[in-house]
Amino acid sequence: MTERFYSVNGQMMGYESGGVKKDFLTDHLGSITAEIDQTQTRTYDTRYSAYGRNNWSTGTGCGFGWVGSYGYRETGLAQMSHYVRARHYSYITGNWSTVDPLWPSESAYGYVNGRATTDMDPTGNQAGNSAGDFAGSFPNGLRLPRIGNVNCAQCAYDIFKNWFPLPQHNCNSCYAHCMACCVMTKQSNANCAQSWQDAQNSRDEGKGKDQDRMIRYRNKYCGYGTVIGGLPTKPPHTDFGHCNAGCHAKCPYPYPPIRKECVGLIKPGGVPTFPPDFPHLPNCDKTPPHVRHLCDWIPF
Repeated sequence: MTERFYSVNGQMMGYESGGVKKDFLTDHLGSITAEIDQTQTRTYDTRYSAYGRNNWSTGTGCGFGWVGSYGYRETGLAQMSHYVRARHYSYITGNWSTVDPLWPSESAYGYVNGRATTDMDPTGNQAGNSAGDFAGSFPNGLRLPRIGNVNCAQCAYDIFKNWFPLPQHNCNSCYAHCMACCVMTKQSNANCAQSWQDAQNSRDEGKGKDQDRMIRYRNKYCGYGTVIGGLPTKPPHTDFGHCNAGCHAKCPYPYPPIRKECVGLIKPGGVPTFPPDFPHLPNCDKTPPHVRHLCDWIPF
């Protein structure tokens, strides 16, 4: 019987087999811990130990279990229990079954440097601690936090990729962080927004007084966004329009510009020479285009 799997940003969300659609529930590693049908009934439940041993299961799954939403395929063989694209892995030894092609620069057989509770290696050649490491890295080494649902993650990824390189961010950091936290609050909740702000902050912690001051301001600006995002949206505004109006009111463009690269881009009165608003990001809508009811169960 043909099975057709569907994915979002490199992570499998579910599959269709014989006309029956099922969605995956996953843990922080991307292990498939349950399958649910379109009536929200669990048809399969399972749990795994740190290195992939199956502790128990009920029902019949699709063959992707431990880290399965990122492509780890169960083989049923003890010494090669999982096929992971470039190599096979064994939960009995907690190691790969063949030598790493980067050896001796990398451990010959070692799996994710012994960090199996936090890291994964969907390619079989590159360990990392998040989907962002494999489905398009975040700028400047930022990694995905261990909190939030897939909608929140996709929205945050698009924000960092598409908004933060723009002059709206460089020339008005208050507006940028307010908007990011506002739209994530509207799409998911304030915990989603703050967790992503914390992820960015963690990259810069302990690097000096200037960085610490910047973190305090980021949190302040994000706080504006979570408050605005928590307010009901009323016509004629959309969620994005509501966030834009509120964040511009809180964060007018500074004149004279604070950053040297923005000199000449901001006119007297705080009028930018570029579009003042960030462009709309469909994946940050309350119901993104790729979403039905997937993974919204994940608690914060």
